[in-house]
Amino acid sequence: MSDLEPFAVAVRRHKHVTIVEPRGELDLATAEALRSTLDSAIADTLRAALDGMEQGARLVLDLRGLSFIDSTGVHLLVALDQRAQRDGFQLTLLAPATPIDRAIQLCGLDRTLPF
Repeated sequence: MSDLEPFAVAVRRHKHVTIVEPRGELDLATAEALRSTLDSAIADTLRAALDGMEQGARLVLDLRGLSFIDSTGVHLLVALDQRAQRDGFQLTLLAPATPIDRAIQLCGLDRTLPF
């Protein structure tokens, strides 16, 4: 049996920023849970910006709590960046610790995504 913590996602607001913090392994089995949480967080963030409650829509995806990320997780990051550009919200990614960030670096995404 593995001693790894189960996958979980926390969402919090700090001033005008929505912060999404996944923990555990981001892979094929857990990517949909993160995607669903991101959908809700983005909708809330965009709604707050449209209602004039804040200046712009800002979302931070804090990946520092991940213990693993596979190609499904990497694809989710690319799709999220494309969505931010399409839907008009500011996205910031906080990179996971070494060696978890290896997949991101191998793909060159550390230079193209908003880390």
